[in-house]
Amino acid sequence: MSPGLRRGCLSLLLTAGTLAAQDTRIADWLFTLPETMSVASVLDGRARLAFRFTPDNMSATVLVADSADLGGDDPKATFAAWAKQGREALSRQCGITGAGEVAESRTPGDYEQIHWVASYHDHRSVEWFAILTCLRSGRRAGAMILLSNDSTRLPQAAAALDELLAGATFLSCRPADAGKPWLTIEIDPTSTPSFLWDPPPKLPEGDSELFGIWAATGLGAAGDLREGSTTARFGYTYYTFFKNGRVLRDLPPEGLLSFKQRFWAQHFVGRFGRYEVRDDAVLLTFPQPGKASVRETLQRRGADLARGETTLTNVLCDEAVLEGTFLRAEWRQLGAYYDKGITFAPDGHFSDLGINSTVNIGWWLGGDCTMRDPTAKPGKGTWRVKSNTLELLYEDGRRRRFGFHLYGDESKDKPKAIVLNGNVLVRRE
Repeated sequence: MSPGLRRGCLSLLLTAGTLAAQDTRIADWLFTLPETMSVASVLDGRARLAFRFTPDNMSATVLVADSADLGGDDPKATFAAWAKQGREALSRQCGITGAGEVAESRTPGDYEQIHWVASYHDHRSVEWFAILTCLRSGRRAGAMILLSNDSTRLPQAAAALDELLAGATFLSCRPADAGKPWLTIEIDPTSTPSFLWDPPPKLPEGDSELFGIWAATGLGAAGDLREGSTTARFGYTYYTFFKNGRVLRDLPPEGLLSFKQRFWAQHFVGRFGRYEVRDDAVLLTFPQPGKASVRETLQRRGADLARGETTLTNVLCDEAVLEGTFLRAEWRQLGAYYDKGITFAPDGHFSDLGINSTVNIGWWLGGDCTMRDPTAKPGKGTWRVKSNTLELLYEDGRRRRFGFHLYGDESKDKPKAIVLNGNVLVRRE
């Protein structure tokens, strides 16, 4: 890295930004996400930030490390040693041979900062730049790492990161009387979103006539029609009605146990609308960004709803007794990898061999970010079914909630088939 470019990046990172309303939480971090940045994914339990201006043939990534308790009698000295250890670890990982440049400053929120900027080359001789920024408040410290091979836009990326860090704080250091900001993105790698809402939200109240989740099964096409490689795929159609006159044309990904309408309405754009009941007709209106609203009409037929010739039944389920080992319904056809089930005991305990990795389930975390479980990580813990939610609390700290209902006319007492977010799981006999 040229001295001028290095000094330019440090200058940007030492520029005091303005404190703004915080809208993003990642683990213990609270900050305002700049418009030029996005949360792209969660990898190996770590959130990754991306820059919207980075071209597809380049890479610029910010890794977010959770905060840690420094301990010791002298937090400032311990922080300096902690930051040095981080620089050394990053140097080993990336093969950085130079010393780089270190600078110190304070943020507008009075957090201490230590910055380090260095460069290195990968096995293809492509030059990369590393910026490690460590923040401290009292005995808590955390770090963000910018890695980029986009030298042209590196000053722009450093400026965006500086803007973010200028207003960054730790949730654990937030004053008790500060109040909690409204967050559009809230991420804890161990937990699906609804566990982070304190206090847990209640279902919307109102006087509208319908409440429940109506579902119908059907077949759709999967593959490429143009290449003639399509196959029929079994799936569900859902309508979830709330007492305040709102309707979601889907199954809530975490069920109804801790449902926050404002959060999920951001995700299901075009699928969150309103309904009105007129005699036996249910009139649905779904606003579409920049286009005319989509309107549908369902017919009430006793406890069911009808969409044309399709009958939808109410699959509300507040409890169930699960027993046995459940796997994805197609596990025999899909191969040995999918022979990873989850075993439920009626006493509320479970043993999971990796079911999360075999079903297409993800949880939206805000922005562009969806959390999935790509690896078959086994675990044990406790389970419960309540309000169309299957809740799994793992002994290792993972917390998962799935949208849940029974398959077909299965009994809630030891059913042979269940449905998680539209994925059918069957009990292995």
